[in-house]
Amino acid sequence: MLPTDLKTLADRFVWARKNKGLSQTVLANAISVSQQSIEKLENGNVVKPKYLPEAAEFLGVPYKWLLSNINADPWAQEHLDALKGFDEAERKHYDDGMKFLFPDKFKKD
Repeated sequence: MLPTDLKTLADRFVWARKNKGLSQTVLANAISVSQQSIEKLENGNVVKPKYLPEAAEFLGVPYKWLLSNINADPWAQEHLDALKGFDEAERKHYDDGMKFLFPDKFKKD
């Protein structure tokens, strides 16, 4: 079960990385970014990095959970899988469409 008490992207990202037992360097190498990029995210200096979907997949956590603390459910995971391979503009277009079609799934508590 994913924790729900982590308030920021940085907190959730650090938790996910440490939960996998990875260093910043190992994660950075795995997703082809610099260790400094990971450090900036974990320090809260980056809001939504381009590499976040790849990092989420590698860490085994839902992209939406990292962004907004939405816990994974089968519906969410199915739609996260649909985002693989999308560029940033395609992801935004997809997200906007899903929010329109299924507003109840995107409500924040």
